[in-house]
Amino acid sequence: MVDSERSRTPVKLQRFTYTSDGSKVIINDMTKISSPQPTEYSFQFQEVGSNDEEKRILVREIIDKFNEGDLMSIRGKIVGVAEPTVTKSRGLKVANALFADEMGKIELDLWEGHISAVEVGRVYTISPVQVRQWLGKKKVSTVVSSIISAEEMSECLSAIPLVMEEEIREGSASSTLTIRSFLCVEKVESYLQCRKCSRKILQAMGTLVVRCDRCGYSMRTVDCPVRRYASVVMEVPDGNPVHITMFSDVLEELVPDCKNLSDGEVEEMLFLMENVTITYDSDTCIVLKAVAAK
Repeated sequence: MVDSERSRTPVKLQRFTYTSDGSKVIINDMTKISSPQPTEYSFQFQEVGSNDEEKRILVREIIDKFNEGDLMSIRGKIVGVAEPTVTKSRGLKVANALFADEMGKIELDLWEGHISAVEVGRVYTISPVQVRQWLGKKKVSTVVSSIISAEEMSECLSAIPLVMEEEIREGSASSTLTIRSFLCVEKVESYLQCRKCSRKILQAMGTLVVRCDRCGYSMRTVDCPVRRYASVVMEVPDGNPVHITMFSDVLEELVPDCKNLSDGEVEEMLFLMENVTITYDSDTCIVLKAVAAK
């Protein structure tokens, strides 16, 4: 996407969705990004002003007025950064940080190269960041095009104390509960994982060679690791359903002989399980550990 913007060439999106008001496009691992044929579009490149998107916004305004997907510029102090982790779905490195300005504090997700671009206790302008929302709580996240610039420390920001990593982790704590059985299984799917960028390859497994839509590399199908995930729904004590995701490492611990079963057989095994103890990330709803009663 960034390369297309720089070269002023169009992109074609497939398998994407919109926000509830229809004002923004949401892309994820399932989205296919490609170059359209000349006959598929009739528009020309036009520079769009970014003043509205990149206006410096205070934390309190983000929490009170802005919606998921909104872009803006922020200026403030990094008061803490947790140890980076690697996402199980895409294999990308992310660090949870706490960002503070004169009006409040907010969680900040730093991705990949942005992690090493900051130091705890220093002031930065980050432009743009994107508003994200997990379980009703707003946070901001760097995006591919984010630029992080060091700024001078102000008297007001210097007075904001630093926090320990444990305090940051409190905002994304895990939850553990035991359920009688899974409410429903939305999907169990096996997929090829790119050897270079570790992202999901959208191309079908039945070909000899596959091409990763994210990094553009082609590789032999037999050389790609096969991964699996399951999207399931469980009912928590308050009666509300929670949608959780289990990846290969958890499924192989939970489902006996999982590697040798088909997706349909794994789905059937999940339905047959009772008294399953689930530990999952409260923010991402990704399962960290699952154990079924013997």
